[in-house]
Amino acid sequence: MEPAEVEAVLVSHPAVEQVVVVARAGRGDGLRLVAYVIASTPVEPGELEVFAAGRLPELMWPSAVVLLDSLPLTSSGKVDRRALPDPRIDSRECRAPRTPQEEAVTRLFAEVLGLERVGVDDRFFDLGGDSLLSMRLVGRIRTELGIEVPIRSIFDGSTPAEVASRLSPQLRLRPALRPEKRPSRVPLSYAQRRLWFIHRYEGPSGKYNIPAVLRLDGDLDESAMRSAIRDVVERHESLRTLLVEDEFGDPYQHVLSIEEANPELPVRVVGSAETGAAVTELVTYGFDLNTEIPIRATLLRHAPHQYSLVVVIHHVAGDGGSAAPLARDLIDSYTARREGRAPQWRALPVQYPDYTLWQRRLLGDEADLDSVFARQFRYWQAKLDNLPVPITLPTDRPRPAEASYRGDTVPFTVEGELLTRLERVAHKHDTTLSMVMQSALAVLLSRLGAGEDVAIGGPIAGRA
Repeated sequence: MEPAEVEAVLVSHPAVEQVVVVARAGRGDGLRLVAYVIASTPVEPGELEVFAAGRLPELMWPSAVVLLDSLPLTSSGKVDRRALPDPRIDSRECRAPRTPQEEAVTRLFAEVLGLERVGVDDRFFDLGGDSLLSMRLVGRIRTELGIEVPIRSIFDGSTPAEVASRLSPQLRLRPALRPEKRPSRVPLSYAQRRLWFIHRYEGPSGKYNIPAVLRLDGDLDESAMRSAIRDVVERHESLRTLLVEDEFGDPYQHVLSIEEANPELPVRVVGSAETGAAVTELVTYGFDLNTEIPIRATLLRHAPHQYSLVVVIHHVAGDGGSAAPLARDLIDSYTARREGRAPQWRALPVQYPDYTLWQRRLLGDEADLDSVFARQFRYWQAKLDNLPVPITLPTDRPRPAEASYRGDTVPFTVEGELLTRLERVAHKHDTTLSMVMQSALAVLLSRLGAGEDVAIGGPIAGRA
């Protein structure tokens, strides 16, 4: 956590004249950031917390904002950080939970939001909640209370009291995800099956590759890195799974042993001028999902003590949510191997084939009209019926007959004052900033001639 970065964000708020952010001891062994603010105009601490949450990664959100008339100074004129007061819980009257469910939900609100305390009538989105955190809250309620809560309940009832009132033992809880006896041939998950179909239709391609290119400067232990790659592939079955077909052409998962997978880390000497072309070649590699494990790692050596580590994973084995645990495991293993030992990992509670079998059990038989699968399929079939695809817009060039995949990212900046107003709109309507921005995009597309039935695609974590 970098207090200076948080200070830079908060001082950009038009009402903030001066700010000091310090890291204080939190629950357990963790730290929490507390912001001490001198305001030039009246402002609520909650507004500043929301302002920071919209501009900083979650780990850097201040857990409390304390408004002061002045900052305590030392004899030399510097801020006396030890004299800054402890953040106090809002002194307003706070109704105590009336039921065990209210008490439990209030505690889970605080846990998910990273706050010391939450009132039973506090609004989730006023406290810095967003779509991702609401999904985490649903997951914690499922785990703690054994009740399946629709995500809509968090938006419709944004206080612990309102969410608790919507909890009912009649809400069907999905089956637990746990290891189970596997059949001789584990079927594909629905996500795997989609990518298998595309692979069968188009052949090996790099369009679904997820690349990570890391510049490494210093005394790199190539042997330790090679062992770390092998350790990670051994730890995660999805990284050594082939999508093969039986005699009838039906696909299934074939998990290789680490010896069969045999992940390698080739080292290539590449000059600075050749680096871009080498990286492009590696990240666009076309995986053959039938015969190759869905991960490739290559070490580019530019000069003594200068490297680039290029890791490419096919989307069939990973996504954006996989990046953090993959990086963590790779770092842990490399550190251990440099010290001449194996990584000390706890065994994973489940592997991807366990998830696949759980998914099939949860969704039920496609032929059963009362199954979850059939009901959800009918729902989306109705929602997407007669959807205009593609949307016809008056663009300056024709849409190609075949996708070229020569896309790009266009960055832009929303100024602070406008962003603050957008956040106020979101909070007024108990929605997220993302929802407001998507609505604005839909209105723009409609006014450009897309009509009133506009579908906008967006990435999802797939971890409900």
